[in-house]
Amino acid sequence: MAKKRQQDGFWSGLLVSLALSAEWSAPAWIALALHRWAGISLRWFWGLLGLWIFPLALSSLSMAVMKRAIDAPEPERPNKNPYSVGASHAVREEGKNSRRADRDL
Repeated sequence: MAKKRQQDGFWSGLLVSLALSAEWSAPAWIALALHRWAGISLRWFWGLLGLWIFPLALSSLSMAVMKRAIDAPEPERPNKNPYSVGASHAVREEGKNSRRADRDL
């Protein structure tokens, strides 16, 4: 399930990038029209389309990777501050237990 969410960021980012830069695909469509009318190779169309999509896919992938890195949880570190609330609570509990042990003797 989490894997699907990570991929959604890439694909939605890629689709938005493609939509916002659609005018940059014009040379590929011109090459396709020239293929129909002048008979040039269809490789020009695919090459120009790839030159339009590849950088956008690369930037969308880098954004998705950076987002995943930012959203990664930090590893828990032990609390070494003796004056913090959690540490003082633990010290108080130890003190209560030792007093009870003294009373039981």
